Amino acid sequence: MHGHYEVYSEKIRDGDEKKQLKAQETIQHKRALQERDIQKVEVTPSTREKEMIQAAEAAVDAFIRQLGADAAHFPANSIHVVRPGSIEALSPRHKGAYCALLEQYCVVERQPSETAFALTVVHELLHLKSPKMIRIYEDPQNPRLYRAGLMMTARKKADPSGAEYDYFARLEEGIVAEASNRIFDVLSKQNESVRAEVTLFASIKPWLDKLMLEGGHFTSQKRAEMLGGLRAIPIEDARATLEKLESQDVSDDEKLTDLHRRFLEWRRNGAIAEAERADERRKLRILVDDLSFGSNGRFSREQIMTRFFEANFTGSYLALARTVEEILGKGSFRQLAEAFGEERPEGGSSFYGSGGPPS
Repeated sequence: MHGHYEVYSEKIRDGDEKKQLKAQETIQHKRALQERDIQKVEVTPSTREKEMIQAAEAAVDAFIRQLGADAAHFPANSIHVVRPGSIEALSPRHKGAYCALLEQYCVVERQPSETAFALTVVHELLHLKSPKMIRIYEDPQNPRLYRAGLMMTARKKADPSGAEYDYFARLEEGIVAEASNRIFDVLSKQNESVRAEVTLFASIKPWLDKLMLEGGHFTSQKRAEMLGGLRAIPIEDARATLEKLESQDVSDDEKLTDLHRRFLEWRRNGAIAEAERADERRKLRILVDDLSFGSNGRFSREQIMTRFFEANFTGSYLALARTVEEILGKGSFRQLAEAFGEERPEGGSSFYGSGGPPS
């Protein structure tokens, strides 16, 4: 392979050189057709968006390199910024963004919050910068994604003629979401725009907590979890909201009523930067806790989590598989692959991203 695929350590297996070249031509042709549709809703990134894309990629690369993996630059023309509300028409299963793992590009909607925009780019780049492998079956004009990070696509042995199955798909999403969360922590300290949005929103959070408390529907733990998943809103929205909340001429009841209205509006407009994939992250953390506890002190929680990160971003399963089977027993790694996997119907797309794995 050459060019883009070589950069990302992608390999095509099970075919002679002629078949490999044909498969590569097919992938590039598919990408050109897909990008033709994208161009209809694409916008030229603003200076700030370009800066946020650069900041996002730098943070992703730093995270990946800490794991001993390669982190090659992702071409700017492979990150498409589109008008708000455009994603659903391009890829109905996704909201806000998606990436094409086979064709190696991503599409991100323009967002009011710079933090939300940056973290969306972070999420998609984490998917795209994981090691990939493509397999040619009988027809070189139908190359299939075989591996993407920890995820592996294959037919189940029990049903070889049935649908393909994405082993570890949900776990891969949890790993990406957990990595994204850690990168957010870095950006919120090091990036001026993100830090400004996060800091201002932190002053609003106690009022949101009070709003939820008065609603009477959430425990203190649930409120803390929900608030923890809310990260930022645009600077202008935060300033206007704080001005109202800090006013001496408005009662607390009126302030909470106004805040509730504003919150619903932020949600409708996609103005809130939120932690993504809460369910997948929660299941990953439970698994990590179980493995750490089951190791009887041999592995800390952080050591186990690092094993998952390394497997996903270096492409090497061995250390993770050995650790899992040492703790849970022989065959347990395969069991996890199925338990955290999902079926992919014949002809399923290679699109992946913030809105969910392909089906």
